[in-house]
Amino acid sequence: MAKKRVATLVLSIALLLAVTVGGTLAYLTDTETDVNVMTLGNVDIEQYEYQRAEKDGAYTTDTIDNQTSYVLEAFQQDKPLYPIVGDPSTGAAGWDDTIVRMTQVDSYGSMQVFAGKNAQDKFVTVKNTGKTAAYVRTLVAIEVGSADPDLIGISYHKTWTKNSVGIVEIQGTNYYVFEFVYDGAELSDGSWRHENGILPAGDTTYPSLSQVYLKSEATNEDMVALDGNGDGKLNILVASQAVQAAGFDDALTALDAGFGDITATNHPWVDGLYIPDHYVSNLDELKAAFAEGGTIMLTADIVVDDTLELEDGVEVCLDMNGQTIEFERNSNYEPGYPMFYPLEGSKLTITGNGTIDLGDNIDVALLCPKGEVVIENGTFIRDRIPAGTNPDDVQGMFIGVKTVGASVVIKDGYFDSGYYDENADLAFSETDADISNRGKSADKNLYRTAIKNNIMNLLNLSWGSAAGTQDFRIYGGTFVGANPAWGDEGCAMPITPNYLRPWSYYQGMFLEGQVMHDDKIELPAGYAIVEGTTADGRPTYTVNYSK
Repeated sequence: MAKKRVATLVLSIALLLAVTVGGTLAYLTDTETDVNVMTLGNVDIEQYEYQRAEKDGAYTTDTIDNQTSYVLEAFQQDKPLYPIVGDPSTGAAGWDDTIVRMTQVDSYGSMQVFAGKNAQDKFVTVKNTGKTAAYVRTLVAIEVGSADPDLIGISYHKTWTKNSVGIVEIQGTNYYVFEFVYDGAELSDGSWRHENGILPAGDTTYPSLSQVYLKSEATNEDMVALDGNGDGKLNILVASQAVQAAGFDDALTALDAGFGDITATNHPWVDGLYIPDHYVSNLDELKAAFAEGGTIMLTADIVVDDTLELEDGVEVCLDMNGQTIEFERNSNYEPGYPMFYPLEGSKLTITGNGTIDLGDNIDVALLCPKGEVVIENGTFIRDRIPAGTNPDDVQGMFIGVKTVGASVVIKDGYFDSGYYDENADLAFSETDADISNRGKSADKNLYRTAIKNNIMNLLNLSWGSAAGTQDFRIYGGTFVGANPAWGDEGCAMPITPNYLRPWSYYQGMFLEGQVMHDDKIELPAGYAIVEGTTADGRPTYTVNYSK
């Protein structure tokens, strides 16, 4: 599995540099090799990046683990990097008296920060989100252009071994690459945490890269030389790799077996850089980027107050970059319109494992797809809707797929419309009136209509103006209260042996290759659906597709 989050920060060459963040690459073997890399290692990692929180020009502190500590927040873009005041490399500046307790972000230990002003924070940790213990390394590439690489200084935690790879050309520009291999920590009592660098499933490393600074002797000419590609930006790329620990004696052997030795011709950026067309930190920038099209990377949480339209012919890849978009309507918002409105001939791709939150707006949809939509990952939620709410008053997350050629493809993600009709939990029974209204719009059977309401308020495939010409396909993801195998409006529910399909427009099914049967729901080849529950007891259905 591979996850990649790369962001480049804006910089002004006149004494203003910026820091960029890189992405996470997770390694999972699926074949046996001559170096005994085990198959099906189920290794998955996520990379996190933090900075100290500021308020009124001062870093925020709190008591953490009975110590005064700086408070961390998610790393933000658009950070100036001025020459440091007092250079740690010459002993002119030491360490700040206040430390950073990493336990506040599920890491460990303390990290010191430079006392000299203008060092920029970039605390990088890696979490093992898979099911198998893993070895981890983090790679850092700093753009140096034609300048002396020694102009850039960094700090890192002693639980990592730093190896200098040297100058590497990436997309025609010189970078200096460091390899950080995770060793784990020997504690004061002689015991170990993550001994031999083995990171257990569910655990997080100590920080590797922690701060970046520009040495105090740097001049304007040095800054121009550092900007090797002349784009007005200083790029610092970060990528993390992991290999299952089983079958290997040490981290470097395992990682080199999985990825090869990191060299000038073998590194995560050998195929170039992912550089978005737009870096977006507020609503005005987001609207402008949607109008222009291209790859959009969020660099901060954003509140959206009205419908974002995507015009005919415009393609947008919205890289959430782990950020959140929340909907809070303004006075001009027209009820019933979606948050995202890809019009005919447009294409919207959502990626970057962010969150889109509709809040308590029950009459706002996530999407009305009249163009193409691809959802690669992320969390898509609305506040829990009070029990007893009329389902007709609730807008579905998707207002159908409308117009010729429109399509929705969901590859992964978490989807909760906030709506759940608990009548779907009832044992099926019918009154005489229910029986007489089977298959009719007058059907009021609680069980059947609950199935229909649950699916309609989360997933909806509409005929629109051209029946049968649209497509809505699900290949992964977790869905609250509605099983995608039920089909649109429950039309795939069996007629027999003991219940009848809900009344429906019979608009189709969501799983690739699914066939409707009268007496059963049959999953197509390659599909598995795992049932679970939310924290408040609502059912969830997680779709896996391996074909």
